Amino acid sequence: MVATYPWLEPRGVSHQLVEYYVRSGWFTKLATGAFTRIGDQPTWAGSVHVLQTHLNLPVHIGGRTAIELRGYSHYIRTEQTIHLYGTPRLKLPTWFKQLDSFKVIYTTTKLFDHSEAGISSLNVNDFNLACSSLERAALEMLSHVPQLYGYAEAAYLMEGMNTLRPKVVQALLEQCRSVKAKRLFLHLATECNHRWVNQLDMSKINLGSGIRQLAGGHRFDKKYLIYVPDRVLNEGAS
Repeated sequence: MVATYPWLEPRGVSHQLVEYYVRSGWFTKLATGAFTRIGDQPTWAGSVHVLQTHLNLPVHIGGRTAIELRGYSHYIRTEQTIHLYGTPRLKLPTWFKQLDSFKVIYTTTKLFDHSEAGISSLNVNDFNLACSSLERAALEMLSHVPQLYGYAEAAYLMEGMNTLRPKVVQALLEQCRSVKAKRLFLHLATECNHRWVNQLDMSKINLGSGIRQLAGGHRFDKKYLIYVPDRVLNEGAS
C-alpha cells in the first residue's frame, strides 16, 4: 500500500520524519506526498484503497473490472487493466498515475443522476473497495461501445447477465443519462431472452428520440431504434 501524508500524520509521522526515512533508505518517494517502504510493490487494490479511504476521492471500480471481480471473469478478457470511474473534472494524484505495476483506464463521467447509485463495498485482497454492482457495471461498459469494446464482446457479456435484479436495473435505467447505453443494454438483454426484462416498467425509462447507430451497424432494432452490427449469439467474445 502507498502511504500518504494524510494517512501518516495522524499516526505521528511528521513531514520531517518521513524525509528522514527516505534519506535513511527505509521509504521510497513515489511523488510529492506519497511513499512506500523500500522493496514494496504497491498493488492496484491497495492503491485504490488509498484513493478512496485515505484521500476520500469519489472514485470507484466499475465497468469490466467490476464485472470480473463480481464473478464474471470467464465471460470477458482477463488482464491487469483496472477501470476506474470518477466525477467530472476529478484528477487522480500524480503518484497513482506513475505506478507501473498495472494499467488504469480512468473515466470521469456523469453517467447517472446520482453518482453513488448501484455502488457498494466489495472485499478485494483484504481491502474494502467501492465497486459497481453488476447492473451498473454493465451499463458503464456499454457506454464505451464501440470506443473501448466491440459489439460482439458486449453481446457475449450480456449473455451471462441472466440474474440481474430487475428493481436495481429499473432504478439505474431511470437514472442513466446515456441514451445509447440504455438502448444497447435493453437490445442485448432482449436478444438474450433474459426474464428480468419483462419486469421492467418501460414507461419510466427515458430512451430519448431519434435513431442511434453503432459504428459499422446496419442491422436495425425497431423496438429500441438502434442500428447494431451483425452478430450471432454464442459465437464468443471478440
